[in-house]
Amino acid sequence: LFLAGHETTATALTWTFYLLAKYPEYQGKIRGQIEAVLQDRIPLHEDLASLSMCQWVFEESMRLYPPVWRLSRFAREKDEIQGYSVPQGSVILVTPYLIHRDPRYWEHPEIFEPERFSPERADARQRLAYMPFGAGPRACVGALFAMTEAQMILAVICRRIFFDLAPDHQLVLEPRLLLRPQGGMPMSVHRVIEAAMPSQ
Repeated sequence: LFLAGHETTATALTWTFYLLAKYPEYQGKIRGQIEAVLQDRIPLHEDLASLSMCQWVFEESMRLYPPVWRLSRFAREKDEIQGYSVPQGSVILVTPYLIHRDPRYWEHPEIFEPERFSPERADARQRLAYMPFGAGPRACVGALFAMTEAQMILAVICRRIFFDLAPDHQLVLEPRLLLRPQGGMPMSVHRVIEAAMPSQ
């Protein structure tokens, strides 16, 4: 829970703000929904169901840039997977980063499209095509906490400020324990003013 509540969620939000800066129309869509639902008050847990754009944007960010970009599992017994022999005790690597970009499971997988997480489209998706929190009995125990925390943070931040990417920054992936941007994510932060806010 400590890891899910801090490092992984912070990394996921870094990628989320990167994508919101790259696709500023979604900053406007989030803010429009926040204003319609919350008006002048702070978000409460019961508001999350009505702030779907915050959820979809965060989920799509984790699809493209899952903080936990690879998972490892031990083979408890020998097996065969699509013709490949798996000896007992082998370490098997599962890579959500690649699965999340596989065109067999995702239409136009390189495109940032949060609406693909709308209920009707998500229900039609193959279950294990999306696994930012892992899957099965060893799935992340902090998944619900992380989703709740991230939606709340987006609802608070995106109402008041928006982001621009540093014009000369070149994105380089740094796949260590977590998937990070090498050298951080230089951005400029702006107070929301209607005339300057990206259009919805």
